[in-house]
Amino acid sequence: MFLEEKRCARCGKSEEYVNLERHHVVKRSTGGTDEDTIYLCRECHNWAEHNIDEAEKLGLHKRVYKLNKQNNGKF
Repeated sequence: MFLEEKRCARCGKSEEYVNLERHHVVKRSTGGTDEDTIYLCRECHNWAEHNIDEAEKLGLHKRVYKLNKQNNGKF
């Protein structure tokens, strides 16, 4: 996903009315890059970080699982 329009991806508010924050759809700690970024207002960003299952359904979060090489790829 690329940053296309400066609107909150959840509530649709424009940067004209709220401060927008960049949100990594794929967390950087699991391999996300700046290309996996969308805009969210602070309220929606906080909501997405604390409601991952619901955020995933809306396309605001994507889980990525890494294999543990020490366990021969087993979880």
